Amino acid sequence: MSEINLMRRVNFDEAVALILNSSGNAVHLMGEPGVGKTAIQDVLVERTGFHKVYIDGPNTDVGQAGMPIPNHTTRTLDFYPTASFKLHLNEPCVIMIDEWTKTDDYVRNTLHPMLHERRLGDYRLHDETIVFTTGNMDSDGVGDSAKGHTRNRQTWVWYDKPNAEQWLYWAANNGIAAEIQAWVREYPHCLASYRDGGQDKNPYIYNPQDASQTAFVSPRSLHKASKWVDVREALTENAFIAALDGTLGMAASRDLQAYIAMADQLPTREAIEKSPDTAMVPTSPAAQCILCFKAVAVTTRETFAVWMRYIRRLPKEAQAVFINSILEVREKKSWVITHPTFVTWARENQYMFAGLKSN
Repeated sequence: MSEINLMRRVNFDEAVALILNSSGNAVHLMGEPGVGKTAIQDVLVERTGFHKVYIDGPNTDVGQAGMPIPNHTTRTLDFYPTASFKLHLNEPCVIMIDEWTKTDDYVRNTLHPMLHERRLGDYRLHDETIVFTTGNMDSDGVGDSAKGHTRNRQTWVWYDKPNAEQWLYWAANNGIAAEIQAWVREYPHCLASYRDGGQDKNPYIYNPQDASQTAFVSPRSLHKASKWVDVREALTENAFIAALDGTLGMAASRDLQAYIAMADQLPTREAIEKSPDTAMVPTSPAAQCILCFKAVAVTTRETFAVWMRYIRRLPKEAQAVFINSILEVREKKSWVITHPTFVTWARENQYMFAGLKSN
């Protein structure tokens, strides 16, 4: 039976906005394993241009924060912070303490002043410096806890696991293998949460009640699986399947195999670009979906017209998958929407735009 919890959840964009506008408040993001909490720091650094300071909480010792150094003039001890904290630069930073709720209490007490008083020892943080922490939820069963005085120094926010639609948008902009994207589109429940209702029998997701579970589907493990898919030609079939088993779990790995097999039978990029009017067109909807995601990845401004000639030979639903997906790629959308081939297709298929996104 799923847990009833009325606490509001925030998605990736909302979490970024909260932290960017935290006004000195230290936000703590709590969420399931592998859902993309840590990745938020890179977005914050990109948006702000601030220095990146990553602190691995459980593997940090008190001595790594800094140490007292004798001041022979005043005959006192001055606190010198470790250079990795970058406080000596007196410039704004994005400081993330990862796995905060698995960090030793002694270390946490040393770092507490960064959260509320905004200092480390005698060193004040730059006024614009952002501090946030991440961790799993108590119910995840992976050893997370925090005492009241720690929680009271922060704003604790439940970070929601991205659903398939949200993850596919990220995947389109981060080079995830077409086979993985197509599989997630067909099996969106692979990114459901164990905390949602009706997921007791979901074979793909993290289940804290299953002590025998060694691998599961998450945004993090899908990213790792994509790397195995990209190098599969260098591996034996047995080694490749073993790698996916150990990355995604056997249920997801074996279901994904069908998509891998279909992808290996599709026409090559060279064949399509050389002869878009005669290159083989797959009849399976799943194969067509894989082909569309592959097309999004390889299409350039110069080859877009050629690929559109080929894509037009696919069913309208597959054409919509291609158009919808390429419009989600930030670096391609700007030239796609002004490309004469797209403009012509859009004019002929206006009725489909109700289902297309406008990200």
